[in-house]
Amino acid sequence: MRIAVIGASQGIGYELLKIALEEGHEVTALLRNPDKLHINNSRLKIVKGDILDQASVTAVTAGQEAVCVCIGIPPTRKSVNVFSRELNVCLPQMGENHTKS
Repeated sequence: MRIAVIGASQGIGYELLKIALEEGHEVTALLRNPDKLHINNSRLKIVKGDILDQASVTAVTAGQEAVCVCIGIPPTRKSVNVFSRELNVCLPQMGENHTKS
């Protein structure tokens, strides 16, 4: 299976990335800072970019069978809107770039 993982440098996204690779899936990971990811695997493609950038999301979702958004933020008391903003970027791309089996 071809899986995109957005937010794969730590936490749940990182664990998902490791498991997907262990199970033989092809994974494309969207990372703001690829230097944070220390996994070398021939089935892993890294795309440097940002979840709020449509070109980045297009690059990571194109041709994928599944897209897993695993972004997170540190605890804060400030207003947070990154999750709703990323959905406005991701959802249209998922519809455009899905593959049919």
